[in-house]
Amino acid sequence: SSVRLPTKPITASLRSLVQEEPRQLKMSGSASNGSAKAVYPQYAPAKFERMFIFNPRFGPKEETADEKLLFYYPATATPAIKFSDIGLSEALANVTKTFTELPVETMRTLKCRWTLLMPEPGYWMGMVFRNARLVRKEGADTEYLDDELNDLAVSALLKRTYNTFKLFNGTLEGLYQQTQDLPKFRESLSNAFAKLIPALTADDADLFGTMDGIHFLSVNKNVFLQIQSFVNSVESSFDQIKNTVFMFRDHMVWSGLEQEDMRALYKFVNDQRRQGKFPQKQMGFLMGPDDATLPAALTVYTGATDASSNPLSLVVFVFAELVCLFLVDPSALKPSFFGLLQDFMLPQLQYIGQNVTQQITQLQKAKPTVEDTYRYIYFNHMNLALKTTLKGKALELSKDMMAALNQMHQDFEQGAGSSAEQIQEVMVRTQANIWIVGKKSDQREFYVIFDQDTRNLLEVTEEVKKLSQTHFGSIFID
Repeated sequence: SSVRLPTKPITASLRSLVQEEPRQLKMSGSASNGSAKAVYPQYAPAKFERMFIFNPRFGPKEETADEKLLFYYPATATPAIKFSDIGLSEALANVTKTFTELPVETMRTLKCRWTLLMPEPGYWMGMVFRNARLVRKEGADTEYLDDELNDLAVSALLKRTYNTFKLFNGTLEGLYQQTQDLPKFRESLSNAFAKLIPALTADDADLFGTMDGIHFLSVNKNVFLQIQSFVNSVESSFDQIKNTVFMFRDHMVWSGLEQEDMRALYKFVNDQRRQGKFPQKQMGFLMGPDDATLPAALTVYTGATDASSNPLSLVVFVFAELVCLFLVDPSALKPSFFGLLQDFMLPQLQYIGQNVTQQITQLQKAKPTVEDTYRYIYFNHMNLALKTTLKGKALELSKDMMAALNQMHQDFEQGAGSSAEQIQEVMVRTQANIWIVGKKSDQREFYVIFDQDTRNLLEVTEEVKKLSQTHFGSIFID
């Protein structure tokens, strides 16, 4: 196994992880006499602060410049702040054209991290994050921690937000063309993003958000063919169904959607289930039928690229631990359709469910778990497959550990597709004797965390090699 170091020095965030002591609140006075008082900086985490959308074509002249602003959060911000953000973003976009054909993506200031995206011709989206900081109670001597936000991660969060918007609303231009009325367009944007913004946090700008991977369920050939046969039979018997997604619990098994649509829909459905927004049922429709106890079928735009995209309706059906998502022609949403569909599916789902459960039980008995020994993350860019032994990132990864993982991933991504020497492996050892190893091979990434480990570099290298050979076969080839 070869370790290829970057041609430039390892970034400050990784350097500080190895060299600096953990930040702590320092106290003055005597703890014994009760006069202890916090006078040194207190930590305030990074946070999502602002978001905006603008298009210069709607305000080409100085007297109509305010027309270019289409959406701004928070709406309570003063006009001066809103147009200062728009003006700075537009200036950055124009200035960078002089030096590169690539659009500007991120900007760093002392207090904030900016990320910009042009998802469609002429339309610009922006997010602004407040940097983490150490704040004195008196409000003085604030130290802003610029390295706790990652450029690639904040850019990915903005892209995911747009993709989710597009899935449920169509393209920005398509939404405008529906009325060609700016006030109505702004109102539609406000209504759409009012559902998305409450879920946005700086904590989502991390390795997992950047990968935006999908947990796939591994099934044997016979079970997979049964599921494929089920999907084919449903779609051939009900031509109103245009696309189908088949899941087991929160794992993907089959999808007929394009990757970006699949990513957004997969995350949406799992979030809805985790947040308890779907009815608690063992069998039946969770979304779709005209029933006061169920959420209404959502409008979905798959593969939306222009104003002519035809929307579909999202219908969700559950049978025990099997979850079926159907994208249906809106004209078909009648009681008779739902009744016929349920009667058609139930016998097949009962048979498939038994086989899937039986296979999972056999695998769990035959394959010993490695969760107590290793914490690892595996991601395949080609099919978006994500596999990890981490049960919860907030519980298992400190901020410094996540910062190291974020930076490793960014270093791998920045080298991808370039003619320069690419980074294939990075190893970091923290002050707490935690080894973090990142490895990339072609379109696959693998990260391993060894807790409180006293092994040296060579021993850790051998352990990573052993783990990848045991659990990932020939994926990583030296």
